[in-house]
Amino acid sequence: MSASNRPSGLHVLLRSSRLRWLAVVVVVVVVVVAVSVVLIHRFDGTSSAGTADVTVAPDPPTYDQQRRADVTVLLDQWARAVRSGDLDALRESMDPQADPDFVEAQVRRAAVVPGVPFSEFGYDLGDEPETPVPPPIAEALDATDVWAPSVYLRYAVTGPDASPTRRPVSLVVAERDGRWRLVDDADLTEYRRHTWRGPWDFGPLTVRSVPTAAGTSVVIGHPDREQFVESLAAELPSAIAAVTDFWGDDWARDGWFSSHPPRRSSPI
Repeated sequence: MSASNRPSGLHVLLRSSRLRWLAVVVVVVVVVVAVSVVLIHRFDGTSSAGTADVTVAPDPPTYDQQRRADVTVLLDQWARAVRSGDLDALRESMDPQADPDFVEAQVRRAAVVPGVPFSEFGYDLGDEPETPVPPPIAEALDATDVWAPSVYLRYAVTGPDASPTRRPVSLVVAERDGRWRLVDDADLTEYRRHTWRGPWDFGPLTVRSVPTAAGTSVVIGHPDREQFVESLAAELPSAIAAVTDFWGDDWARDGWFSSHPPRRSSPI
């Protein structure tokens, strides 16, 4: 090549500069395309192994929260055992050091409750401050923990009860071997804690469901007053009709009636 045909130094410099700029532009374009592909890949709902979601574990429950959860399970087991008359399950829910009188009272109760037409029968933990367990009770149990929570019996009788009623239960429970069980429901008078008793706590019952013009009423009494129960059940429809004729419809024309003698813990 002649000297006149060879590119000058300036031409070579310009050409090499253009090549470098071209290379830079190509690299930038490639990077932009690669980033765009990654962003599209992420935002269309897919993810790569390097962008896996991070799961934050929830805080473990506090001791009080765990205790409430465990005792709630115990209360549900107790209610199911009594309502179904399952004596094996009932005895399984009792602490080895439970008061024998309490155990036997619950066994007798489990023979009566299934005969009452309950639409609801259960126990709820209340939110009131817990009651201290008397030291003699706690020391005699020698358990991992002893608790006297606020508890309520929740019940409704099919027919007359449109919503459940809640009554207090003075309950003591104990934990041993990692499991909570029932100890007693005796009154703790020093803390003004009392257990409400229904007719089913006082022996066998005679139960009559009575259809009336206002719905279904229920008459409950003990066997020694069976004749009274039968008479009341027979007269109830006409008695309700007579009061309605005199007063009108604006009164509770159904309900459940007990012939149980009046006392502090009577339901009526």
